[in-house]
Amino acid sequence: MKTNETVIKVKPKAVFSTAEEMFPNENIDVISTLPPTGIGSLLTLECAVICAILKIVNPKTIFEFGTFNGSSALLFARNTSEGAKVVTLDLPPEEIEIDLHKKLDIMDAYENDDYLKREFKNKGAYYIDRAPKVEKKKIVQLFQNSLAFDPNQHGLVESQELVFIDGGHDYETIKNDTEKSMLMCRRDSVILWHDYGSTIHVDVEKYLIEKAKTHQIFSVAHTMLAISFQGDLINIQNKIISFNG
Repeated sequence: MKTNETVIKVKPKAVFSTAEEMFPNENIDVISTLPPTGIGSLLTLECAVICAILKIVNPKTIFEFGTFNGSSALLFARNTSEGAKVVTLDLPPEEIEIDLHKKLDIMDAYENDDYLKREFKNKGAYYIDRAPKVEKKKIVQLFQNSLAFDPNQHGLVESQELVFIDGGHDYETIKNDTEKSMLMCRRDSVILWHDYGSTIHVDVEKYLIEKAKTHQIFSVAHTMLAISFQGDLINIQNKIISFNG
């Protein structure tokens, strides 16, 4: 596998252009809700990049670390084919022990994650809850700490075509979720990480820069997305990275 010194950065246009070239006679639609105004969700550009990846890969099996409000799981459900299945994992709400009245500093990495946990405990995955039945039926929610999550127990080893990592942001959790993602991924698959380049959750970038020594990873400018294609899909990744437009 190609060795890299760092994570390669590409323009969003590189991803969009690749999708356009693969589907020259189609309109490539993005079906999304208005991005939530609170912290912890995807930006409009990030949604568009992810939808382009979904169009390019056409995954039938998707796994997500970090359900939060459910908006990203719903994005996957809305922009994949009818038979696709989205499994999303987050902590059991009843096991989240956060002081409901404590003022949290969202600019602190650990307190930011505590804030997100508290929001999830209080509100749940409300984007999934209020979604139309045709979209909701594509989504399966699992409730478990990802550090204790065993893909073998759920029959998920070598089963996923796309994995999205956006759960806990500390180094241990990012490493754990990435390693389990690689166990779950099929040979031809793609892994996406959120919060790469975050000024708060700096462990994400720290871990991925280390990972880039053995796995080719690229980030998308003006987003906090990092992406790695596996198997024969590396040919598409090379096309994106070499884009000169």
